[in-house]
Amino acid sequence: MKFGEEKQTVKRALDCLEDLGIIQREFRTITVRDDMKYNNVMFIHLIPEGLRKVTYEKKPPRSILPQKRLIFH
Repeated sequence: MKFGEEKQTVKRALDCLEDLGIIQREFRTITVRDDMKYNNVMFIHLIPEGLRKVTYEKKPPRSILPQKRLIFH
């Protein structure tokens, strides 16, 4: 990958952010110049309320915390 992270590491991080209600992933088919189509292009939507809740809540419920600890280099 471009930033040196493994695909699985990035997927787990996105899964975690989605489980926490911080982002929402949407896959679309897009058409660019000369009618070239790209399938399954991922768009990531930030959910401000989810980010606010995780940032400012004193302690999130244990049930929404990730089961595995993510390690970034």
